[in-house]
Amino acid sequence: MSEAPRRNIKAMKGLAETQQRRRDQAMERQKTARRDLAVHARRLAIPDDSSSQEQSTTPQQTCEMYENAESAAAASVSSMEMEKEGTRENGGQKGENGETARYSPSCTNQDSSRSFYATQLVSPEWMVDIPQDLQKNWYVLSHPEGERCLVIATRGGTITRRRNGSILHKFPSWLPNGSRAANASNEQYCILDAVFHEPDQTYYVIDLMCWKGQAVYDCAYEFRMFWVQSKLSETRVLEEPGPLHRYRFAILPACECSPAGLQEAYAAPVPYVRGGLLFYNRESHYELGPSPLVLHWKDAQCSRWFIDTDRNGNVLPQQRVILSYTLDNTLVTGDDPPVVMASMPAAFKEHFQDKLRPGLLMKFVIGDQGLQVVDGRPMIADIHYEALGNQRRG
Repeated sequence: MSEAPRRNIKAMKGLAETQQRRRDQAMERQKTARRDLAVHARRLAIPDDSSSQEQSTTPQQTCEMYENAESAAAASVSSMEMEKEGTRENGGQKGENGETARYSPSCTNQDSSRSFYATQLVSPEWMVDIPQDLQKNWYVLSHPEGERCLVIATRGGTITRRRNGSILHKFPSWLPNGSRAANASNEQYCILDAVFHEPDQTYYVIDLMCWKGQAVYDCAYEFRMFWVQSKLSETRVLEEPGPLHRYRFAILPACECSPAGLQEAYAAPVPYVRGGLLFYNRESHYELGPSPLVLHWKDAQCSRWFIDTDRNGNVLPQQRVILSYTLDNTLVTGDDPPVVMASMPAAFKEHFQDKLRPGLLMKFVIGDQGLQVVDGRPMIADIHYEALGNQRRG
């Protein structure tokens, strides 16, 4: 009975050391990296028309439908109806603007556009250890349940996209260049990271990547947080919704990771359904994809969905994991760098034959033994293949 606890402590210590080493390496890469993301931000906000054929109307055309309504109430009702019709982008369905979507036999341009936008949000890693400098160098914020999305204000309209790149909403807003009434030149586009909370129809802003054409991807989180609070407060973005500002926007306050700050983020009353906690290293830049400098925590106290459930909210008897196939016949996580979880048996590879390709997502059921970690490295992964994963998983 005495050996098992010692092994667990050793395993957790090794895991913590590995995670800390990855965070240190990420900080070093930030110092030496030289990214010019001004052109990248412009491409996000003002894409080439030939690569954006999934949009049947421009943001400004969409906003004109709202702004020309006879009253704010009429505009609100009509916009809600149009959005309900436009939540799916499938053939025969209504588009985001209430018009029948135009589709050709080839969806190459649409798939390419969505794939591009699907890679534009930072992906937090699960918090599996406590950073050594948590209280000194980290912030924590409580985030709501909802759709994580990219918010882009450009060309006199506002577009929000889900994590898989598909369009969530198109509407007017008071963000700079977010509507015809929000006076701004075409170069003054804005890009935000937010969560759309359905119950109160609010976009809760988590982060800011570009403001009036000024890209801040390579600025520290502490500075970006200051800009979120100051820049949004300088505009009418935080006002109540109306015909020129379809949805409410709100700022999620970030707390220092002191005992009081952690308690506030974890349990203080909030106007939304809490979906978990996000931890940001104060010096972290905005990465496009996974980052060990942004961590995600969920448990039964701060989230209803902290473990896999069915569509009715019932906990599944076995948990699942999505892994990616690689050329060297291994299955890896989506971390950066990826963590090798298993090697594919020869018989398993023969079963798939030509279907296997690098990056193929596969769903596995986690067995009773789960994952065993030794010195920070996974040594045993009790996983069983179930099916191919959603290749557009977002």
